Amino acid sequence: MRDLDSSIRAAIRRPGITNGTVVDSLTNLVPILSVLLTLVITVATVLTGLDDSSGDTDGDNPPPVVNEQMRTDLLRAINYHRDIPVDFDLELHASAQRQAVVNATAGGHKMTTADSGRILMLQAHQDTDSASVDDFLELWADDGLNYAALMHPDNREIGVGVAETDGTTYAVVQFRQL
Repeated sequence: MRDLDSSIRAAIRRPGITNGTVVDSLTNLVPILSVLLTLVITVATVLTGLDDSSGDTDGDNPPPVVNEQMRTDLLRAINYHRDIPVDFDLELHASAQRQAVVNATAGGHKMTTADSGRILMLQAHQDTDSASVDDFLELWADDGLNYAALMHPDNREIGVGVAETDGTTYAVVQFRQL
């Protein structure tokens, strides 16, 4: 944690900020902020009880593994492709992650509704060996309704969940519709 703090302080002290090249300095901070976001999401996962560290498993199958980096990258990619950025919502994040774990545990996903209110949910899965953020976005883009929902300006609050098991990666994106 001290190394991370040192890295942040060093990036802030770089001459770019004082000389007006804020964009260059912010570009240098993006990887650090990505690590911080991943750390915050991990802590939130543990605090909300999504991390079953008890070691309990059903049968011989290991529990699904949460892919924090892909989840962070998927959130960033969705924001990049939208005209109006989304707002990260911790409640939706927890719900999306729960659904991703359910999908991974069940070995597939079914048409389902999210917990409550006007929640829109997109789901997809890929082989873990070839799974990528771009491929998940392409899967949703190939379906006109999913892509329209992903890009709709009223879908501003987002939660993302990613879980892997038995060579398959499952992604879930939930939006709260305004």
